[in-house]
Amino acid sequence: MTFDTQGLTKTAQVLDAGGTIETRQIKTGLSNDQFTEITSGLQPGDKVVIPATSTAATTRLGGPGIGGPPPF
Repeated sequence: MTFDTQGLTKTAQVLDAGGTIETRQIKTGLSNDQFTEITSGLQPGDKVVIPATSTAATTRLGGPGIGGPPPF
């Protein structure tokens, strides 16, 4: 999940029953590089909107052609 931080305020986007996205102010607790505890602002069953990400990667293997000599 990602959070928008507005100053010291953290928010999350939630999909309501009518299909509308609403922004809610949340408070967080313990966190590490994988998990963040939400201590207030969300309820069990809330549908949090997670933005889609895309990446573009360029890979170069070897030199001229795959398995060829490395470029100098």
